Order: sequence, then C-alpha cells, then structure tokens
Amino acid sequence: MKKTQRNSFFILVSLLLLVLTLSSCDEMLRKEEEFAFDINPESLNSTLLDIDSRNGYIEVSPWERDYFRIEGKKYIQGTGNLEDELGKVQIKYKEIGSTTRIYVDFPESSNIFKMGSYGANLNISVPLKVLNTVNRIDLDTSNGSIALKECNGSVIADTSNGRVIIENCTGDFKLKSSNGSITINQLKGQIDADTSNGSIKIEDCFLSGFNNAFNTSNGSITGNFTPSLSGNMTFDTSNGRIDLKIPQNSNLNFSAKTSNASVSIENLKMRMSQDSKKRKEGTINEGGASINLSSSNGSVKLIGE
Repeated sequence: MKKTQRNSFFILVSLLLLVLTLSSCDEMLRKEEEFAFDINPESLNSTLLDIDSRNGYIEVSPWERDYFRIEGKKYIQGTGNLEDELGKVQIKYKEIGSTTRIYVDFPESSNIFKMGSYGANLNISVPLKVLNTVNRIDLDTSNGSIALKECNGSVIADTSNGRVIIENCTGDFKLKSSNGSITINQLKGQIDADTSNGSIKIEDCFLSGFNNAFNTSNGSITGNFTPSLSGNMTFDTSNGRIDLKIPQNSNLNFSAKTSNASVSIENLKMRMSQDSKKRKEGTINEGGASINLSSSNGSVKLIGE
C-alpha cells in the first residue's frame, strides 16, 4: 500500500515538473514593428471620417497638405510564430462613397499563436480641408488614449481604458472612457462627456445646444466655460470635487448639492431659493438655462470671473 502511495507521489511530482517545463518553453514574447505611409485620397470632401484600432492609442491632427500621413507602431504578444502573425496585422484605408475609413485589421488567434494579443498605435495627419468640412468624426479604440485637434462637425470618441483629449473643435461631442480622464480645450458646441474612473477638465469652452452633460463616477470636474443660453447643463461626480468658473454676466437657474462636503457660490449675483451648507438653489443674474452640480463625496464650487 505504501509503495503504491510513493509511486503515485512520484508520478504527481513528475507531471508537475513536466508542466513547469512546458510553461517555461511557452514564455510570452512581444514583437513590434513601426510603419509610415502616405495616402492620396480620391476626394477631400468626405462627410464621415471613421478611425478604429485596438489595444493602442489614436492621435489625429491637421496639416496643410492634401494627403493623409499614417504612421505608428503595431505589436503582438504571445507565443508561436510572432513574425508571421505580426505580418497579418494590416493598416487599412478605404473610401466608400463619402466615408473615409482608416482601421487596423487584426487576424483571429490560432492554435499556433496561443494566448496572444494584438495592438496598434495610430498617428494620423489629416488634410486640414477634411477636418474643416467633414460632418462627423468617429474614433474608437479599446486600450489606449484618443487625441484630436482642430476640426468642425460632430465627434464621437470612445475608448475603454485611456484618456480622451479634444482641442480647438466646433460641433457636437460625445466623449466616453471607462478608465481615463477627459480633457476638452477650446471647444464650441454641445458636449456629452462620460468616464467611470477619471477626471474631467474643461478649458475655455463655449457650450451650446439643449443638453450638455459631464459625468464621472470617480474623479473631479474642474475648469472654466461659457454656459449655453438655453437648455440644461449637468455636472455630476460620485467621488470627487466640482470646481468650475463661469463669466460673471451669465444668466442661469442653478442647483448645487453634495452629500458629504460643502457647496459654495462665489463672485456671482444670486437670488437664493434654498441656502444650506450642502445644498444651494436659485438664479444667477436674470436666470435662464439650467445648471445642475452634484457630488456625493466632494465639495462643489461655482465661481464668477
């Protein structure tokens, strides 16, 4: 009986050693390759610019030339024949009607390429005429930041793990990140900014449209802006402070509240309908568009300048 137990023990140890040996042979490796190329578009009159990647950042900026410059780095991580698998990651450009698409074509994982991941960073220089005349820009990646400068038209930017930075643009904006900050600088238009774990920074923006919303579950909301003349503006965070500056001559109906801190309204002409440490409501100057500020675990401050 004891002999059988010893044999079973030695077999178990041998199997464990075999597994460890095989695991060391299948060590995860990484291979990268830089790329850069130019695209002469058939037309500069696209109405939709659609850019997609995965596991990497997207940066879009204007330039004065009449062609696209696409550069960046693609990579794979895993085991197997990395050289062949990296060659299957293709950067594609397509014009379909009035739509211009720039995207990364990733292959499906195979048994040869085990437990692998693919990714690509994109730096794209876009003809200024395209950014000034396009109706919509869609930017989508899964694990990386998104940055865009100088455009007109609506913008949809979505990343699951990374920051979003939009600068010097006019249009309607829908910006989303699940784990990253959102920074907007000198935007004019209607803005919907949402992140679950990150701050929202607003710099020199002019809001318009009927519904502007800024939401984060774990982060602060700070900055300065000119409010819209009508409609609703909502600033909401669960775990962070709100610290915003607006022009002194703004005409607003306001509501500001916090659950576990204090509310302060400074340097603005107000008529209060409710005034307590944790909640204030009323009108600023003549009243007008509605602004709602709310934090569960942070101070709320609105300052005139």
